[in-house]
Amino acid sequence: MNASHTPGPWHVNELNVAQEVDPYYIFIEPGVAVIERKVEGKDQHDIADARLIAAAPDLLNALTGLLMSQPG
Repeated sequence: MNASHTPGPWHVNELNVAQEVDPYYIFIEPGVAVIERKVEGKDQHDIADARLIAAAPDLLNALTGLLMSQPG
């Protein structure tokens, strides 16, 4: 398998450069992906989506390990 993604760990960050909660964007670092919030303020689905995206490297590693442990 050829890894063509930014390896983790990734972290969800709601703070902007002024270190204040950004009402419009959620940042996923390193590599910095940005999720635009649907509405101003903390929408639980937006932050849940960000956390799921941030978990992608760990999910990939777990899946790869599972596939490698399968016989034949």
